[in-house]
Amino acid sequence: MIKWKSQKKSYSTASSKSRVRRKTKTDYYDYSLVAVIVLLTCFGLIMLYSTSSYMAQINYGSDMYFFKKQAIISVACIIMALIISRLNYRILNRFSTALYVAALVLMALVKTPLGQSSHGAQRWLNLGPVQFQPAELAKIAVIVCLPYMIVHMGKKVHTLKGCMVLAVVGGGLALAAYVFTDNLSTAIIILGIGGILIFVSNPGYLEFIGLGSAGAGFIAVFLAAESYRLERLAIWRNPEKYEKGFQTIQGLYAIG
Repeated sequence: MIKWKSQKKSYSTASSKSRVRRKTKTDYYDYSLVAVIVLLTCFGLIMLYSTSSYMAQINYGSDMYFFKKQAIISVACIIMALIISRLNYRILNRFSTALYVAALVLMALVKTPLGQSSHGAQRWLNLGPVQFQPAELAKIAVIVCLPYMIVHMGKKVHTLKGCMVLAVVGGGLALAAYVFTDNLSTAIIILGIGGILIFVSNPGYLEFIGLGSAGAGFIAVFLAAESYRLERLAIWRNPEKYEKGFQTIQGLYAIG
């Protein structure tokens, strides 16, 4: 009896140590990912300086004007990302619905006097000292909301009805991004995020193929409805034939 209790105590101690080791192993930064982010940021800053130094010197008297401004923002964002990474992301589950509704409402406000136009597009909200694109919040909303729904739907995710529900929720944000902010690229990104989440959660392929075909048809209709978007594709394919292909040609020169 004494020997059994001793063995039980030893097993309990070993189990607690194992839990501590597992907790220690999972509590870490992905330093490889951090390094990639820092390297990409540095590369972007170098490219920014290369392209903006001349105009910055002429207009602002300092070739480092845009570089310094962007460098400060980049450092602040990296520090903020490290701080946020220490938070328990599961707390976002409580706000998934609120985040989804907030993204829809804020994108709708772009069509009101609070919306701000820049470079021929009205995609920003001007809330006093804060100016931002609400479509960016929609990207976070679809990442938070769809996994929350997938977990709570359980095996229903494997049915066609479950896939359709998820597609409508994700597609609703994509459609709102296009209708309210006239931002097709962001709408495609949101649609793509939703499609990937549905694909990962569903072991079947038929439902996903159907949803993928519907999404491709959705994109094709809107491309065909607005000729200037098709013109962009034509310029990308043959930039030398169009006056608007200047930037593409300059990019090819840079690569050369």
